[in-house]
Amino acid sequence: MLWMLNCKELAVFGIIFVLLLVLALFPLNSQDKSSGSQPACSLKEAKNYLGTLREIRRVELWRRDCNLGDDLATRQAAWLFAKADWTLRQATNLESTDIQKAEKARNLVKSMTVLLLRSTFQSRQGWADLLEEDGSRLRAYKSDIDGLWQTYA
Repeated sequence: MLWMLNCKELAVFGIIFVLLLVLALFPLNSQDKSSGSQPACSLKEAKNYLGTLREIRRVELWRRDCNLGDDLATRQAAWLFAKADWTLRQATNLESTDIQKAEKARNLVKSMTVLLLRSTFQSRQGWADLLEEDGSRLRAYKSDIDGLWQTYA
């Protein structure tokens, strides 16, 4: 009768089971569910991020225009320039009186700056597939009509 448990072993296994059940239902690192998401960055931080985005846009515009061919680095530079430019155009509500619009704009600036910093590093290292694209390919080409770089979805 080795397979039978005595009372002490049964009590220990019962306590362990109850503790695991409590931890599964109420995790230790649970966040307040009413907050929804992370708080928006401050206005000063957002302005610093805007400066970084302007620098990324300037450098990627130079990289895009200096390369004469239709190679991977040029397409990546065109994509990064377009993303930075779009973010700067969307970031007009940083000081809005509407709190939700201001928080949304600040979060956009912060998240896109982090994304573009990672992507520019990967692009300059010569990665063929940027991780920030999330499996999709860059969609940028040089137009034969006007010679400008076009991005598309």
